[in-house]
Amino acid sequence: SDFCATASEDFGGAAVILSAPPEPFVPPEAVGSPIVALVVAWFGDHQAGERAIAPLRDLGAMIDLVQPMPYVALQSMIDGGNEFGLRQYWSAQYADGLSPKLLEDTLDIALNRPSPMSNLILAPMGQAVNRVSQEETAFGHREAGWLFHPLAQWESPVDDDVNIAWARGVSAAARPYLAEGTYLNVDGDAGTTDRTRFAFGDKAYARLCAVKHAWDPDNVFH
Repeated sequence: SDFCATASEDFGGAAVILSAPPEPFVPPEAVGSPIVALVVAWFGDHQAGERAIAPLRDLGAMIDLVQPMPYVALQSMIDGGNEFGLRQYWSAQYADGLSPKLLEDTLDIALNRPSPMSNLILAPMGQAVNRVSQEETAFGHREAGWLFHPLAQWESPVDDDVNIAWARGVSAAARPYLAEGTYLNVDGDAGTTDRTRFAFGDKAYARLCAVKHAWDPDNVFH
């Protein structure tokens, strides 16, 4: 959290709590164990990036895969673990910061996942997002510092209830430390009027409704 608060806008990334995947670069004894992965991206000068991420490397990672790569490689690096046809339930809310209490109260349930394919993503919003005022666009809650994103993923429909309950349980444990709103793009409960209003905030929602009534009164774009 402290690192991201002072990082350059050329830095992007996230922290992910997940199961170590069965990949050649993972020690066999670690496969399936819970780990924290730091997703690191740098979009500026290479040498400046090496200096900037040095404090993260000093943490002593079990595996360090950070290296120069084409942008399309960054985009597709998790494709192998997210095959088409898997069942999904995502949840996402905003946090002003990653307080120790937030992590303490959510870590146990986050690790107690019914499916090894599920994970918890903690993603910084970034200065560029924060710099634009709430009134300038429809995107809600730009002032938030972090996205708190439990992501449930599993194979069989018979396991729907337990996996959905896990994601909702992580969010419920974190709720006392979360800000208002949700990110609709990764929200499994999106679709209702109340949830849409909650995502955008009352002012932005009212403005969007006015635009809708003016430009699409017949609800073509439903």
